[in-house]
Amino acid sequence: MERKVRIFGPNGAGKTVYLAMLFDSINQGLLNPFVIDPSEDSNTIDYLSFVGETIVNEGSSFATPRRSFIELKLKLVYDGSHPKSGQPVAMISSYDLSGEDIQEIFDARYHSEIRKSLIPAELKESQKVITNLLYSGNSFIFLVDPLFFDFNEQDTMFTIMMKMIYQNKINNKKSDEDISKEIKITMCVSKGDVIDFPNADAYLKEKLPTAWRYGKLYFKKNFKCITLSSLGVGAEEREYPIKVYINPVNITEPIKFFIQAEKKETT
Repeated sequence: MERKVRIFGPNGAGKTVYLAMLFDSINQGLLNPFVIDPSEDSNTIDYLSFVGETIVNEGSSFATPRRSFIELKLKLVYDGSHPKSGQPVAMISSYDLSGEDIQEIFDARYHSEIRKSLIPAELKESQKVITNLLYSGNSFIFLVDPLFFDFNEQDTMFTIMMKMIYQNKINNKKSDEDISKEIKITMCVSKGDVIDFPNADAYLKEKLPTAWRYGKLYFKKNFKCITLSSLGVGAEEREYPIKVYINPVNITEPIKFFIQAEKKETT
């Protein structure tokens, strides 16, 4: 099954930084035998290369402007040395959206009317984009910000997202068994380096109990908790440029989880 990967998180969780460092890690061969197809979308490659360069020179304070919808497509294929060379494995297809837009749309005071008119007019377009991403994807990376002041907001947002994903599949006549096989979700503790890399499962069970329980109940073995760091330990404490100090931790683990069946076939 070709994986359609979607990435979500609150403002400041590090979505753009994660994407840029994931792109760089795959280019370094850390996801063998899979590589990025450079012919898929040159704009995405140019954009993520720019973000990566900005991070190296200025740090991880890169922020996506509000109301912007930068479409990103990274096509993952088997490398040239593999018998299945060029065959697609996953499409990491997303929009680089402002975390502030995502948070506001999924704010608790709106969640019960998510498809109705209570969504502010200025957020309607963002809502359409986010809803389409949720309904068209089958693999999701939820980046949890451990430094965000209110875990309840993140708990609410991710719970709503999983409910929408699940309900959409039910509406499309999918059984519970089909859903638990088709949909894969990773809930990732972002910036793990600043909180000493806690056990992700225990940490998220405590901090985001509703979302954690929902994921475990409805997506079963296809729901996984991961602690990661896009830049690695101590990167922000170094002088710029910091390229030599960027050592991501567990950054490719969500993708490996999504494509584990394909990886087994190559061994």
